[in-house]
Amino acid sequence: MFKNMSKLGIFFLGAAAGVVVTALLRTETAKKAIAKVIGAGMEIKDKATEYVETVKEGAEDVAAEAREAKEEKADEI
Repeated sequence: MFKNMSKLGIFFLGAAAGVVVTALLRTETAKKAIAKVIGAGMEIKDKATEYVETVKEGAEDVAAEAREAKEEKADEI
């Protein structure tokens, strides 16, 4: 598609696309849609953080139990 276009033509096509996208992003509808997407991303991040904390707590519990078992074994000897 772009084989026959000059580099300058491709540049102007990209610049025009950038202007159009910028104009669309300034509309109220786009702002609301962007806010929804960002809000959903924040919610996913919060859930992922919560999950990581749960896994971390579980790993800490296992490590504590392993230390206790090691100490008990050392006391037996």
